[in-house]
Amino acid sequence: MNRIMKLAGILLMGFILAYMGGCASAGGEEKAATKKAGAEQAASPKGRPDVLVAYFSQTGNTRTVAQKIAALTGGTLYEITPEIPYSKDDLDYNVKDSRANREQNDASARPKLRGTPEHFQDVKVIFLGYPIWWGIEPRSIDTFSESLDFTGKTIIPFCTSGSSGIEKSEENLASLIPGAKWKKGRRFEKTVSEEDLKKWIKELDLSLH
Repeated sequence: MNRIMKLAGILLMGFILAYMGGCASAGGEEKAATKKAGAEQAASPKGRPDVLVAYFSQTGNTRTVAQKIAALTGGTLYEITPEIPYSKDDLDYNVKDSRANREQNDASARPKLRGTPEHFQDVKVIFLGYPIWWGIEPRSIDTFSESLDFTGKTIIPFCTSGSSGIEKSEENLASLIPGAKWKKGRRFEKTVSEEDLKKWIKELDLSLH
């Protein structure tokens, strides 16, 4: 009798330990799934589908301005990303044969991009941001401009630069994107305040509701 009770106790203890282990495993998996979902959400910031804030940035200046514009308009933030990332040497304008020099000196250069925005057909307004390289837009912006149908959409270019203006790049992009409605672009420094951006967006009269 004692042997039977002892065996039953061992079996019961084994069942309890197995049950507790299963609960711990399920809890860990749930936490891991929650963490993964949060990371995916952070990696894909979604805003209103009709406003897109698309930007190309290598030093972070244009990214900073784009993030502020997205926050003020409620637009969806989208980074224009080259298929082959730029290295520090690629961006060294002091080296005659650097990648950036070769691309900017070749009007036909079109660096491949990693993709295009989802649901672009639903977009009505595009804020298009980029740094000024060699007085104009980077060639990756040209690739982006020729990869999508902007017909009937409103485009507002903005750039970051210490001194160079946006005018030449506006001319270039207008020739690459036929059928779009253009708003006058602006040059900003990375330190532009949200108040100045808010004033500029209001002056655009976009009727964002």
